[in-house]
Formats: sequence, C-alpha cells, structure tokens
Amino acid sequence: MGSLAKDNIDVDFLVVGAGPAGASLAAFMAQNGLKGMVIARASGTADTPRAHVFNPFALETLRDIGLEKDAIGHATHGEMFQSFRWARSMVGEEYGKVQAWGAHPRSMGELARASPCKYLDLPQSHLEPIIVRYASSKGFQFRFSTQLVGIEEIPNSGDSLCTVRDLISQHEYRIRAKYVFGADGSRSKVAQILGLKYLAEPRPGVACNILFKADIGHLIPEERYAGLHIIVQPDNFIGMASLLRLIRPWNEWILVCNFSEEDNRFSNVTPQSPEIVDLIHKAIGDDTVEVEVTRLDPWTVNESVAETYSVKGRNIFILGDAAHRHPPAHANGSNTCVQDAYNLAVSSHKLPRS
Repeated sequence: MGSLAKDNIDVDFLVVGAGPAGASLAAFMAQNGLKGMVIARASGTADTPRAHVFNPFALETLRDIGLEKDAIGHATHGEMFQSFRWARSMVGEEYGKVQAWGAHPRSMGELARASPCKYLDLPQSHLEPIIVRYASSKGFQFRFSTQLVGIEEIPNSGDSLCTVRDLISQHEYRIRAKYVFGADGSRSKVAQILGLKYLAEPRPGVACNILFKADIGHLIPEERYAGLHIIVQPDNFIGMASLLRLIRPWNEWILVCNFSEEDNRFSNVTPQSPEIVDLIHKAIGDDTVEVEVTRLDPWTVNESVAETYSVKGRNIFILGDAAHRHPPAHANGSNTCVQDAYNLAVSSHKLPRS
C-alpha cells in the first residue's frame, strides 16, 4: 500500500465515477459555473458500447449545454434503428417487426409535441467522451485509475475527507470536499460506506455480450433495418434468448445472449473459441461471412432501487446505477443516469460553497 500524503486537495464538489451519471453531473454543474473533481476507478471512458438507446428527454439535457449536434453526429438515428424485429436469422424468415423509438405513426405527433429532440442509438462508448470533454474544458478535473478508499466525516463542518488511491502508483492521498456524489455504479463504494439499503427484485438471469465485426450490409435490405434483431432459433440457441444489436452500420455488432444463472456455457470460452463464431454465423444465417470476435462481456441483469439516496446530515448523495439498477428493457439505464445528473446539478447550483 502506498504512503498517505499529509496534504489534502480541497474541492467544493467531488464526483465518484465518470460514467454517464458522473460525467454528466460534472458537465451540468460546469455549465452553472461550478468547479470540482471527478475520480474514476476505470482507466478511461467506456471501452464497450454498453447502453445505447438515448431518449429525447435525456437528449434535451445535452441540448441545454450545446452538445445535441455532437451527440447526433456520433449516433445512429432514423430508420436504421427505429424498429425491432423477430426473425430466424438476419437473412432467414422474418416473423414480425414493430416500429419503435418514435417511429410509429400513432406516437410521432405526441413525441413531437413533448420534445424537440429525437431518439438516438448512441453507444455509451461514444457518449462518455463527449460529456467528459465538455466538463473538463469547463472547470472539472478528471482523474482516472483512481479508487475511492474511504470517507470520513469532518466534525462541525459538513465536509467529507475522502481517501483515494492512485491505481498506477498505489499512492494514497486525501480530498476534502464540501459535497460528494456517488455515481460509481451498481457496486457503489459510496453507497457501501453510507450503509444504504436496496429494494431488489429477484435476478432474472445473466447475459453475455459478444462483440464482433462482420460486414453484412449486403445481407440487410432496407425493409430489414432495425436496431434490435431478436433471433428465434430454439433448435440452435437452446435455453437461451439472443438478439443482434447494431453498433455501427453495417460492420460492428453485439450478439446478446441471455440465459439462466445455472447455465455455465460461457464460463470456459474465449473470443477465439470456434463455438462463439458458430453462434454468430447461426444468428446471421450465413457461415461464409468473415467474423472477428473482439470481446466477450458477461453481465448480470439487475433490478433494484436504494431506499434512500443520501444520509441525513451528510452532504453525500448517490445517483445513476448507484441509486437504481434497471433491466435492459425500455432503455432506462443510461437515460435515468443522465437525467439524475441534470436534476442534481440544478439543485447543486443553489448549494453553499467556498
């Protein structure tokens, strides 16, 4: 363990976590002239697409700070993704298709009246750099590869003394903050330190994202455009629901495989395992397509919400996945993270500080 420095860094606002919640909070506070620091255990912004559907109401918050055009420029939008379909494979029989994300004629008028913005397919790996760049240019410092170790309450001040560790040098130092925001995800250290409790639903299962590159644009006529393709092959995907998700037209994809917690079929495979490429070929419906598997990303489907988002008498708050965790259906995850951040930033503008 590194030595503990005697000197402290003093900030008004310390944000723990640099994902959609933490980075957005820094950006929205920076818009209001506030300054502070963001620390994140990760070595950088998201390196996988993760969350992707961005709704108009979340986009409104980026519009407010002048980032709407930047977001649209990094997103897929329009008919390329505004539907989802059920099919035997990408080239096989289509069983059904529905318009979604603002494309259905019966909802287009209502959406246009409700918001000036539209739905985007904006992968988290493209969203995060946009908001980190904005926040860091407006007065917030970002320190990646930095882990929160502990938080102590400074008596008679309301301030918090946070011990953090640089994960590269293993050097520890302290940050004194008037306000601390835990935007550090579903295994939040901030929530753990505060002893917050969660109301949780039974876990509906686990999943594995198979990230791959395959140029299949020639296999997808316009009438088969969709953001999500649910693959219906009970004979090949036994005991497993799967869907193909577009990342970048038309050569970057994710095959999302959902299965029960007792199923360990992905426990001993690697991106180079032939059975992974075989699954992708079956989902595409053409085994002549050249496939490059870039990553396997397992994850757990969670649904929970914190009973409280703070502790009385402490200037510490949680937001985003640290406060509520959503299954992927309805795309609530990153959208609520950004909207949490916007609401907190508005409140933060009225808080006393140095």
